[in-house]
Amino acid sequence: MQETVLGNMVYRIYDLRELSPDVRVAIEQAAIGSAARETGKPENQVGRYFSDRKRTFVVYDIGLARTTEGDQM
Repeated sequence: MQETVLGNMVYRIYDLRELSPDVRVAIEQAAIGSAARETGKPENQVGRYFSDRKRTFVVYDIGLARTTEGDQM
């Protein structure tokens, strides 16, 4: 998982290329649940995007950045 800060938003990018489908689903569900707990939003309102071509899963709209560490987009 790579956490990226863009402005005041936090994006978490998960690389799923080498994982089996069942493991990918488990990681996606855990990432959504974690973001929901952090934001206080229901899971169905957490921003997310899956790129089939790049085999990555992005959870975004997590809220204000807690830190400026990490890669800047």
